[in-house]
Amino acid sequence: MIPLYLAVEDSLSEGILRRLLRDSHNKFAIGSVFSKGGNGYLRSRISAWNKAAIHYPFLVLTDLDNSPCPSTLVREWLPVERHPNLIFRVAVREVLPMPQIYPDTFVAHNATFQQMLNRY
Repeated sequence: MIPLYLAVEDSLSEGILRRLLRDSHNKFAIGSVFSKGGNGYLRSRISAWNKAAIHYPFLVLTDLDNSPCPSTLVREWLPVERHPNLIFRVAVREVLPMPQIYPDTFVAHNATFQQMLNRY
């Protein structure tokens, strides 16, 4: 198994990624999880994780907050070239504690998530 390091805003986002990874039956095992509550911490560390991605894959998940679009947020947070082992994803909507209401959403997103992981 390949260790995959997660960086998330909160425990809810971590839970979502853990569920997606578990259900995708891939070659990754979760290494360390970096979370200090909010996107400020993620933004302050993204450059370091990009450099560390030379050695280990990282999956960073944040939400859009006040940025006009995901690509703008990515450019603002990471103005240098992104290493291919840094998977940086921006949720357009904030993760909310309601996955049990919409279980089919996990199935649909999990297929897309699996395709994304298969590229690595």
